[in-house]
Amino acid sequence: MPHVDFNRTHLYYRREGAGPALVLLHGLGSSGQDWQYQIDYFSQWFDVIAPDFPLHGHSGGEVGTFSLSQCAEAVIALLDILGIEQATVVGVSMGGMVGLELATSFPSRVTRLCVVNALAECRPRRLTEWWMLLSRVCFSNTPVSSASPA
Repeated sequence: MPHVDFNRTHLYYRREGAGPALVLLHGLGSSGQDWQYQIDYFSQWFDVIAPDFPLHGHSGGEVGTFSLSQCAEAVIALLDILGIEQATVVGVSMGGMVGLELATSFPSRVTRLCVVNALAECRPRRLTEWWMLLSRVCFSNTPVSSASPA
């Protein structure tokens, strides 16, 4: 699987197809592998890029520096290294939040944005919201220990 180095971290990604860039962003505790069916279909017409965020999938990283803005910066670094000026971005859950961060912090790089099942902010306020966030992080299929530091 190809990777780029970003902020002392190996950032892994999948890339298939040719045409206008289409970036697919996964949710918390997941990876770009979630997009396999969409990659298979859309790569007929698009240059499909599906990165693994830091601390997700095959990407490394440090827990103390993980944030939505770091994920957005990682996507921009990936696009820069791949020589892509603009892309359509599709994000689900946390990936949608990163997509919103991309669109607001780097508006000239996002031609279109599709946000699926995401919030505009991630600030748990009630006990149930904290429990949902912690259970997602603690019981995800992608343990932090599997991410190799760079």
